[in-house]
Parts: sequence; C-alpha cells; structure tokens
Amino acid sequence: MTDAEKIAQREQKLAEQDQRLIALEKNGAVVGDQVEQNAKDIRRVEDQTIDRFDQVMNQMNADFVRVEAGLKEEINRVEAGLKKDINRVETDLKEEINRVENRVIHVEKTLKEDINRLEEHISRMEGKIIKWMSLMVAVAVIIIGVLTYIKG
Repeated sequence: MTDAEKIAQREQKLAEQDQRLIALEKNGAVVGDQVEQNAKDIRRVEDQTIDRFDQVMNQMNADFVRVEAGLKEEINRVEAGLKKDINRVETDLKEEINRVENRVIHVEKTLKEDINRLEEHISRMEGKIIKWMSLMVAVAVIIIGVLTYIKG
C-alpha cells in the first residue's frame, strides 16, 4: 500500500472517528438534556409530593380536631347523663332510707305499745292471781282449821 493510500485510509478513519465523536457529543447533549429534564421532573414530583403531603397533614389535623371535638362533646354528654343518674339514684336512696326509717319507727312504736299492753295485762293478771291465791290460801286455812277442829 502506498503512502497516499495509507494517508487516505487514515483520513477516512479520522473522519469516521470525528463522526463518532460528533454522534457521541450529540448523544451526550441529548443525555445531558434528558438528565436535566429528569432532574426537573424529580423536583416537580418532589414539590407535588410535598404539597400533597401538606394537604394530607392539614386534612388529618382538621379531622383530628373534629374527632377530638366530637369526643369531648360525647364525653360531656355521657358525664352529664351519669351525673343525672347519680343524682336520681341518690334521691331514690334518700327516699327509700326515709321510708325504712319511718317503718322502723312505726315498728318500734308498735312494739313498745304491744309490750306496754302485755305488761299491763300481766300486771292485771298478777293482781288477779294474787287475789285468787290469797283467797285459796284463806280457804285452805279455813279448811285446815275446820278439819283440825273436827278431829280434835
């Protein structure tokens, strides 16, 4: 091969390499553009994600406040109901205690009256028994005296 052919061949190789370099530069520029576009897309997605996260957090906070208010309202309602029930039960218990105390007082009074009547009855009976016993002793003394007189 001649020098001219070698030079032509080398020039052709250099031209091909130049074409490849140009293609690589174009591809590199395209890749660079794509990387830049991807970075922009990532920043956009990040911004959208942060915005959406903030929206979700705000909604969750609002829901939490609403649920908390509802719970407080429900607790207050239940507490008021319990207080009302406790007051009703206390009132009912006081009334029942008063009724029981009145019954006990009545039963005590009745028992005292019955005991007093029984004691009065026993006292009257004792008096009658003493009179009858005295009479019987007197009759016995008389009988013994008559029998002693008859025998003697």
